[in-house]
Amino acid sequence: MKLETTRELKRGARKQLAPVYWSALLVCLIAFFVSGSTVGQLRGVSGGFPFTIIELVQFFALGGRTWFFIPFLILFQFFVIGPITAGKAYYFLRVLDGENRIQNLFAPVFTRNYFKIVLAMALQFLAIIFFPVVVGVLIIILGGSTAVIVLFGIPGAIAGIVIFYKLRMVPYILAGSPEMPISEIFEMNSGMTEHHRFKILALDLSFLGLYILGALVFGVGIFFIMPYHEASVVRLYRNLKATQDSFLESISEFDNAPSKKVPKYYDGLNRNYVMSPERDNLDI
Repeated sequence: MKLETTRELKRGARKQLAPVYWSALLVCLIAFFVSGSTVGQLRGVSGGFPFTIIELVQFFALGGRTWFFIPFLILFQFFVIGPITAGKAYYFLRVLDGENRIQNLFAPVFTRNYFKIVLAMALQFLAIIFFPVVVGVLIIILGGSTAVIVLFGIPGAIAGIVIFYKLRMVPYILAGSPEMPISEIFEMNSGMTEHHRFKILALDLSFLGLYILGALVFGVGIFFIMPYHEASVVRLYRNLKATQDSFLESISEFDNAPSKKVPKYYDGLNRNYVMSPERDNLDI
C-alpha cells in the first residue's frame, strides 16, 4: 500500500472531521485543560488567570511556588496526562471509524488496562525527556555559558526531537490495541516509524503556518487547528499500520507461514519481523 502524501492526509482528515468538527474541538479543549504542557508548567505562574488544571493547582494551592510543585507535576503527568493523551488518540481513531463519542477521551482512565496505559505512556515520556534533562543538568553544572548551551543544549534538544518522532505512534497503537503487551507496542511502533520519521515530521511542520496565524488571533486560533492536526496524524497512523500489515502479510505468504499467525510488528532490537497472534479490533 502506498502512503498518502501530506496534502492527501490533510484533505482526507478534513473531509472525515467536518461532520463532527465541533465535538472534536471540544475534546481538544478538554484535553488541553486537563493536560496543558507539562514542560511549560515549570516556568511557574507568571501572571494572568490560570488556564489549565495544573496551573489552577499551582496558583491556588501553592501560590506559584514551582519547586514544591514538581513532585505533583510528575505524578500528574504519569497518572493523568499520559492516559488522557492515549484517550485523545482513541477518540480520533473512533471518529475516523464513524463513532463520535466525547466520553472516549476518558476511556483509558476507566479501563482495566489503565495501569498498563500509565506505564506505557510514562516510558514514552521518560524516553523523550531523558537526553534534554541530562543536558539541562549538565549545563547548570558547567555554569550555563553561551558556549556550553550551544555545545550541549542543541544536541540535547535534537536528541529529544528524534526520540519523540521515533516513539510518535505509541499512543495510537496503545489506543487501538490496549491489550497488546507493552514490549510489542514499542516494537510495532519501531516498525511503523523506522523509515517514516521525516514524513511524520513533515506532516507536523505543515501545520506550523496555521499555528502561527492562530497565535496571532490572541492565541485562541491555535485551538481551532488542533482537531485538524490530530485527525491528520491519526490518518497517517492508519496509513502506516496498513502499509506495515500489508508488507508483513506478503512476507508471511511468501514464507508459507501458518494461516492463524500473522506478523504484526517489527522487532527493532533484532531488526527482523516477528510473528504475533492476530490482534485486530481490540478496543479500550
